[in-house]
Amino acid sequence: MTNRRWNKPGIPHTDWECLYVIDLKREGGYPGICKMCDNTPIRYLHIMKHPVYAEEIGVGCVCAGKMTDDPEGARRRENVLRNEARRYQAAEQREKAMHDMRAAMTDEELAEYDRDLWISTLTWKVSQKGNLYTDRKGQHLVVFQRDDELGYKCVIDGDYADGTFGTVEAAQGELYNICHGLSEVRKSVKWEGKQGEEEALSDRIEAMTLEERLTEGRQAWLDQTWSISKAGHHHIFYRGRHMLIFKYKKSSEWGFYIDLPGNKKDWSDTKYESREEAKVGLFDKIHGIAISKVVTENKDQWWRVV
Repeated sequence: MTNRRWNKPGIPHTDWECLYVIDLKREGGYPGICKMCDNTPIRYLHIMKHPVYAEEIGVGCVCAGKMTDDPEGARRRENVLRNEARRYQAAEQREKAMHDMRAAMTDEELAEYDRDLWISTLTWKVSQKGNLYTDRKGQHLVVFQRDDELGYKCVIDGDYADGTFGTVEAAQGELYNICHGLSEVRKSVKWEGKQGEEEALSDRIEAMTLEERLTEGRQAWLDQTWSISKAGHHHIFYRGRHMLIFKYKKSSEWGFYIDLPGNKKDWSDTKYESREEAKVGLFDKIHGIAISKVVTENKDQWWRVV
Protein backbone atom coordinates (compact mmCIF):
# COMPACT_ATOMS: atom_id res chain seq x y z
CA MET A 1 0.00 0.00 0.00
CA THR A 2 1.35 3.44 -0.87
CA ASN A 3 0.09 6.61 0.72
CA ARG A 4 -1.58 8.69 -1.94
CA ARG A 5 -2.60 11.88 -0.17
CA TRP A 6 -1.82 11.52 3.50
CA ASN A 7 1.71 12.81 3.03
CA LYS A 8 0.99 15.37 0.34
CA PRO A 9 1.29 19.00 1.39
CA GLY A 10 -1.86 21.12 1.32
CA ILE A 11 -4.26 18.31 2.18
CA PRO A 12 -5.77 18.61 5.70
CA HIS A 13 -5.71 15.52 7.88
CA THR A 14 -8.52 16.48 10.29
CA ASP A 15 -11.69 18.57 10.53
CA TRP A 16 -13.32 16.81 7.58
CA GLU A 17 -17.07 16.26 7.37
CA CYS A 18 -18.72 13.14 5.93
CA LEU A 19 -21.48 14.17 3.53
CA TYR A 20 -22.83 10.67 2.83
CA VAL A 21 -21.81 7.06 2.25
CA ILE A 22 -22.27 5.14 -1.02
CA ASP A 23 -22.67 1.40 -1.49
CA LEU A 24 -20.74 0.94 -4.74
CA LYS A 25 -22.18 -2.54 -5.34
CA ARG A 26 -25.69 -1.07 -5.32
CA GLU A 27 -24.90 2.21 -7.05
CA GLY A 28 -22.24 0.95 -9.48
CA GLY A 29 -18.50 1.53 -9.56
CA TYR A 30 -17.37 -1.39 -7.40
CA PRO A 31 -14.57 -1.98 -6.52
CA GLY A 32 -13.73 1.52 -5.36
CA ILE A 33 -10.45 2.94 -4.11
CA CYS A 34 -9.69 5.14 -1.10
CA LYS A 35 -8.44 8.48 -2.37
CA MET A 36 -6.38 9.04 0.78
CA CYS A 37 -4.45 5.77 1.10
CA ASP A 38 -5.00 3.89 -2.18
CA ASN A 39 -6.59 0.98 -0.32
CA THR A 40 -8.80 -1.24 -2.47
CA PRO A 41 -11.29 -2.84 -2.88
CA ILE A 42 -13.65 -0.38 -1.21
CA ARG A 43 -17.38 -1.14 -1.28
CA TYR A 44 -18.66 1.58 1.06
CA LEU A 45 -17.26 4.95 -0.03
CA HIS A 46 -17.42 7.84 2.45
CA ILE A 47 -17.68 11.18 0.64
CA MET A 48 -15.70 13.76 2.61
CA LYS A 49 -15.69 17.56 2.50
CA HIS A 50 -13.35 20.10 4.15
CA PRO A 51 -14.03 23.85 4.58
CA VAL A 52 -10.62 24.87 3.15
CA TYR A 53 -10.21 22.11 0.56
CA ALA A 54 -12.17 22.52 -2.65
CA GLU A 55 -12.37 18.89 -3.72
CA GLU A 56 -14.68 16.28 -2.26
CA ILE A 57 -12.82 13.01 -1.58
CA GLY A 58 -14.14 9.43 -1.46
CA VAL A 59 -12.40 7.33 1.18
CA GLY A 60 -12.77 4.08 3.11
CA CYS A 61 -14.10 3.69 6.63
CA VAL A 62 -10.71 3.77 8.42
CA CYS A 63 -9.56 6.95 6.69
CA ALA A 64 -12.97 8.57 7.22
CA GLY A 65 -12.64 7.88 10.95
CA LYS A 66 -9.23 9.51 11.05
CA MET A 67 -10.27 12.52 8.98
CA THR A 68 -13.30 13.26 11.22
CA ASP A 69 -11.50 12.17 14.40
CA ASP A 70 -14.53 9.95 14.97
CA PRO A 71 -13.82 6.30 14.01
CA GLU A 72 -17.00 5.12 15.76
CA GLY A 73 -19.13 7.58 13.81
CA ALA A 74 -17.61 6.39 10.53
CA ARG A 75 -18.37 2.75 11.40
CA ARG A 76 -21.89 3.65 12.45
CA ARG A 77 -22.61 5.40 9.14
CA GLU A 78 -21.20 2.49 7.18
CA ASN A 79 -23.12 -0.06 9.24
CA VAL A 80 -26.38 1.58 8.19
CA LEU A 81 -25.61 0.62 4.58
CA ARG A 82 -24.23 -2.78 5.57
CA ASN A 83 -27.47 -3.64 7.39
CA GLU A 84 -29.52 -2.37 4.46
CA ALA A 85 -27.45 -4.54 2.09
CA ARG A 86 -28.05 -7.61 4.28
CA ARG A 87 -31.79 -6.96 4.31
CA TYR A 88 -31.77 -6.48 0.55
CA GLN A 89 -29.83 -9.72 0.04
CA ALA A 90 -32.14 -11.61 2.40
CA ALA A 91 -35.16 -10.28 0.52
CA GLU A 92 -33.67 -11.42 -2.78
CA GLN A 93 -33.01 -14.88 -1.34
CA ARG A 94 -36.59 -15.11 -0.01
CA GLU A 95 -37.94 -14.01 -3.36
CA LYS A 96 -35.86 -16.63 -5.18
CA ALA A 97 -36.87 -19.35 -2.70
CA MET A 98 -40.52 -18.35 -3.10
CA HIS A 99 -40.20 -18.43 -6.90
CA ASP A 100 -38.60 -21.89 -6.79
CA MET A 101 -41.23 -23.20 -4.36
CA ARG A 102 -44.13 -21.91 -6.44
CA ALA A 103 -42.59 -23.29 -9.63
CA ALA A 104 -42.54 -26.77 -8.05
CA MET A 105 -46.24 -26.64 -7.05
CA THR A 106 -49.15 -28.06 -8.99
CA ASP A 107 -51.97 -25.68 -9.93
CA GLU A 108 -54.11 -27.05 -7.08
CA GLU A 109 -51.32 -26.66 -4.53
CA LEU A 110 -50.59 -23.15 -5.74
CA ALA A 111 -54.24 -22.11 -5.46
CA GLU A 112 -54.46 -23.54 -1.92
CA TYR A 113 -51.19 -21.85 -0.91
CA ASP A 114 -52.29 -18.45 -2.24
CA ARG A 115 -55.63 -18.75 -0.47
CA ASP A 116 -54.05 -19.71 2.89
CA LEU A 117 -51.46 -16.93 2.56
CA TRP A 118 -54.17 -14.37 1.81
CA ILE A 119 -56.19 -15.43 4.85
CA SER A 120 -53.19 -15.42 7.22
CA THR A 121 -51.90 -11.98 6.16
CA LEU A 122 -55.20 -10.22 6.87
CA THR A 123 -55.77 -8.81 10.35
CA TRP A 124 -58.94 -10.50 11.59
CA LYS A 125 -60.77 -8.99 14.55
CA VAL A 126 -63.68 -10.16 16.68
CA SER A 127 -66.79 -7.97 16.86
CA GLN A 128 -68.94 -7.54 19.97
CA LYS A 129 -71.26 -10.18 18.51
CA GLY A 130 -68.35 -12.62 18.23
CA ASN A 131 -68.07 -12.42 14.43
CA LEU A 132 -64.73 -12.38 12.63
CA TYR A 133 -64.22 -9.34 10.41
CA THR A 134 -61.51 -7.46 8.54
CA ASP A 135 -61.14 -4.63 6.05
CA ARG A 136 -59.25 -5.10 2.80
CA LYS A 137 -58.78 -2.41 0.14
CA GLY A 138 -61.98 -0.67 1.15
CA GLN A 139 -63.97 -3.91 1.43
CA HIS A 140 -65.54 -5.07 4.70
CA LEU A 141 -65.35 -8.86 5.12
CA VAL A 142 -67.29 -10.78 7.79
CA VAL A 143 -67.54 -14.43 8.84
CA PHE A 144 -70.33 -15.38 11.23
CA GLN A 145 -71.84 -18.54 12.62
CA ARG A 146 -75.40 -19.50 11.73
CA ASP A 147 -78.00 -19.07 14.45
CA ASP A 148 -78.43 -22.85 14.57
CA GLU A 149 -74.61 -23.16 14.88
CA LEU A 150 -74.45 -25.74 12.09
CA GLY A 151 -72.03 -23.88 9.86
CA TYR A 152 -70.67 -20.48 8.91
CA LYS A 153 -71.65 -17.75 6.44
CA CYS A 154 -69.56 -14.99 4.91
CA VAL A 155 -70.41 -11.44 3.84
CA ILE A 156 -68.57 -8.85 1.77
CA ASP A 157 -69.79 -5.24 1.93
CA GLY A 158 -73.23 -6.42 3.00
CA ASP A 159 -73.58 -9.01 0.23
CA TYR A 160 -73.98 -12.62 1.34
CA ALA A 161 -72.09 -15.48 -0.30
CA ASP A 162 -73.99 -18.58 -1.36
CA GLY A 163 -73.62 -21.69 0.73
CA THR A 164 -72.94 -22.66 4.31
CA PHE A 165 -69.42 -23.67 5.31
CA GLY A 166 -68.37 -26.23 7.87
CA THR A 167 -65.44 -24.24 9.29
CA VAL A 168 -64.32 -20.64 9.71
CA GLU A 169 -61.40 -21.32 7.36
CA ALA A 170 -63.73 -22.56 4.63
CA ALA A 171 -65.81 -19.38 4.89
CA GLN A 172 -62.65 -17.27 4.76
CA GLY A 173 -61.57 -19.24 1.70
CA GLU A 174 -64.85 -18.35 -0.01
CA LEU A 175 -64.15 -14.67 0.71
CA TYR A 176 -60.80 -15.15 -1.03
CA ASN A 177 -62.60 -16.65 -4.03
CA ILE A 178 -65.02 -13.71 -4.16
CA CYS A 179 -62.28 -11.08 -3.88
CA HIS A 180 -60.36 -12.76 -6.71
CA GLY A 181 -63.31 -13.24 -9.01
CA LEU A 182 -63.55 -17.01 -8.50
CA SER A 183 -67.01 -16.84 -6.90
CA GLU A 184 -69.91 -14.42 -6.90
CA VAL A 185 -72.14 -13.04 -4.17
CA ARG A 186 -75.85 -12.50 -4.17
CA LYS A 187 -76.02 -8.74 -4.50
CA SER A 188 -77.86 -7.02 -1.64
CA VAL A 189 -79.71 -10.19 -0.63
CA LYS A 190 -80.09 -10.68 3.10
CA TRP A 191 -79.47 -14.23 4.27
CA GLU A 192 -82.53 -15.66 5.99
CA GLY A 193 -81.49 -19.29 6.30
CA LYS A 194 -84.13 -20.60 3.88
CA GLN A 195 -82.72 -19.94 0.40
CA GLY A 196 -81.23 -22.49 -1.98
CA GLU A 197 -79.30 -25.18 -0.19
CA GLU A 198 -80.06 -23.57 3.17
CA GLU A 199 -83.75 -24.42 2.73
CA ALA A 200 -82.92 -28.13 2.50
CA LEU A 201 -80.58 -27.81 5.47
CA SER A 202 -83.26 -26.04 7.47
CA ASP A 203 -85.76 -28.79 6.68
CA ARG A 204 -83.23 -31.41 7.76
CA ILE A 205 -82.62 -29.58 11.03
CA GLU A 206 -86.33 -29.29 11.72
CA ALA A 207 -86.64 -33.06 11.24
CA MET A 208 -83.93 -33.74 13.82
CA THR A 209 -84.58 -34.64 17.41
CA LEU A 210 -83.05 -32.40 20.06
CA GLU A 211 -80.42 -35.04 20.76
CA GLU A 212 -79.49 -35.25 17.07
CA ARG A 213 -79.13 -31.47 16.87
CA LEU A 214 -76.98 -31.48 19.97
CA THR A 215 -74.76 -34.27 18.60
CA GLU A 216 -74.25 -32.47 15.28
CA GLY A 217 -73.60 -29.15 16.99
CA ARG A 218 -70.98 -30.74 19.26
CA GLN A 219 -69.25 -32.39 16.30
CA ALA A 220 -69.15 -29.08 14.38
CA TRP A 221 -67.58 -27.51 17.49
CA LEU A 222 -64.91 -30.22 17.66
CA ASP A 223 -64.18 -29.87 13.92
CA GLN A 224 -63.32 -26.20 14.24
CA THR A 225 -59.67 -25.20 13.90
CA TRP A 226 -58.36 -24.71 17.43
CA SER A 227 -55.27 -22.55 17.87
CA ILE A 228 -52.32 -24.04 19.78
CA SER A 229 -50.15 -21.70 21.82
CA LYS A 230 -46.39 -22.09 22.33
CA ALA A 231 -47.16 -23.69 25.69
CA GLY A 232 -49.36 -26.29 24.01
CA HIS A 233 -52.76 -24.86 24.98
CA HIS A 234 -55.71 -25.60 22.71
CA HIS A 235 -57.70 -22.36 22.68
CA ILE A 236 -60.27 -20.50 20.63
CA PHE A 237 -62.02 -17.12 20.44
CA TYR A 238 -65.80 -17.43 20.37
CA ARG A 239 -68.42 -14.73 20.80
CA GLY A 240 -65.74 -12.27 21.88
CA ARG A 241 -64.37 -14.55 24.61
CA HIS A 242 -61.07 -16.42 24.85
CA MET A 243 -61.53 -20.07 25.89
CA LEU A 244 -58.81 -22.59 26.73
CA ILE A 245 -58.54 -26.36 27.29
CA PHE A 246 -56.01 -27.56 29.88
CA LYS A 247 -54.80 -30.72 31.60
CA TYR A 248 -54.62 -30.87 35.39
CA LYS A 249 -51.21 -31.19 36.96
CA LYS A 250 -50.24 -34.71 37.99
CA SER A 251 -53.46 -36.04 36.53
CA SER A 252 -54.81 -37.52 33.31
CA GLU A 253 -57.95 -35.38 33.57
CA TRP A 254 -58.83 -32.29 31.58
CA GLY A 255 -60.73 -29.05 32.14
CA PHE A 256 -61.36 -25.64 30.58
CA TYR A 257 -61.80 -21.99 31.43
CA ILE A 258 -63.39 -18.93 29.83
CA ASP A 259 -61.76 -15.51 30.14
CA LEU A 260 -64.06 -12.91 31.68
CA PRO A 261 -63.68 -9.14 32.17
CA GLY A 262 -61.65 -8.00 35.15
CA ASN A 263 -58.90 -10.61 34.68
CA LYS A 264 -61.23 -13.34 35.96
CA LYS A 265 -61.85 -16.81 34.62
CA ASP A 266 -64.91 -19.06 34.62
CA TRP A 267 -63.49 -22.53 35.35
CA SER A 268 -65.06 -25.88 34.54
CA ASP A 269 -66.46 -27.66 37.57
CA THR A 270 -66.16 -31.08 35.95
CA LYS A 271 -63.02 -33.04 35.13
CA TYR A 272 -62.92 -34.88 31.80
CA GLU A 273 -61.05 -37.97 30.65
CA SER A 274 -59.84 -36.46 27.37
CA ARG A 275 -59.24 -33.16 25.61
CA GLU A 276 -62.18 -33.85 23.27
CA GLU A 277 -64.54 -34.44 26.20
CA ALA A 278 -63.36 -31.15 27.73
CA LYS A 279 -64.13 -29.37 24.45
CA VAL A 280 -67.63 -30.90 24.44
CA GLY A 281 -68.05 -29.78 28.05
CA LEU A 282 -67.04 -26.26 27.01
CA PHE A 283 -69.59 -26.37 24.18
CA ASP A 284 -72.31 -27.39 26.63
CA LYS A 285 -71.25 -24.68 29.08
CA ILE A 286 -71.41 -21.78 26.63
CA HIS A 287 -74.72 -22.99 25.20
CA GLY A 288 -76.41 -23.28 28.58
CA ILE A 289 -76.40 -27.08 28.63
CA ALA A 290 -73.88 -27.37 31.46
CA ILE A 291 -74.44 -25.97 34.96
CA SER A 292 -72.45 -22.79 35.60
CA LYS A 293 -70.13 -22.57 38.58
CA VAL A 294 -68.86 -19.73 40.72
CA VAL A 295 -66.23 -17.57 39.04
CA THR A 296 -62.94 -17.70 40.90
CA GLU A 297 -59.58 -16.01 40.62
CA ASN A 298 -56.70 -17.42 38.55
CA LYS A 299 -55.89 -21.06 39.36
CA ASP A 300 -52.66 -21.38 37.41
CA GLN A 301 -51.03 -23.28 40.26
CA TRP A 302 -53.51 -26.15 39.87
CA TRP A 303 -52.92 -27.19 36.30
CA ARG A 304 -50.56 -27.44 33.41
CA VAL A 305 -51.00 -28.26 29.74
CA VAL A 306 -49.23 -31.20 28.11
